[in-house]
Amino acid sequence: MTKGVKGVARSDGSLLIQVEDGHLVHLNNQSPGDPQGFAYQYIEYFPQIGFHLIHKQYYEGDDFLMVSDADGGRYFIPGVPHVSPNKKLVVVVVGCEAYCTNGVFIFFVRDGTLSPSFWFEPDEYALYSFVSWNSNESIALTKIVHADTKQCPGSQFMTVPVVLKKAEGPWKWQQSDSKIKCE
Repeated sequence: MTKGVKGVARSDGSLLIQVEDGHLVHLNNQSPGDPQGFAYQYIEYFPQIGFHLIHKQYYEGDDFLMVSDADGGRYFIPGVPHVSPNKKLVVVVVGCEAYCTNGVFIFFVRDGTLSPSFWFEPDEYALYSFVSWNSNESIALTKIVHADTKQCPGSQFMTVPVVLKKAEGPWKWQQSDSKIKCE
């Protein structure tokens, strides 16, 4: 038998989370399996930032909630977060073609809350993947895009390494020194 996370339980189709301020957060499943329904699943606790990660499965598609351990606040995020080295940011990278929010999203972590810092949904076909935090202001990613016939003749797709960097001002895209992979 595996032991669950302290303060997290299931009861009659509800996920219950006891948070630090003492109240109980109820996340109630709604007709799982029905086209209009959804179900919650507990994924993990992020002690470094004080949030519980919850998966919300729809009939088609999914998203996630971060529940603050401080006060039970609920924050929608489109995918699994990756915490920055200084624990002040999380990045969510979702490479998805249907029934989800595709893109790259950064959130500030402050006093048990999450607030958007950067929200990018590509206009063209691009499926991003998280590689690593290079620093608190630099994130290594890859993106799968339609192949450029000059760089990848005969290929349908190519994987392009990119870096998202915050120097002075907003987050900006930069090319990576890594090689493009033709697929």
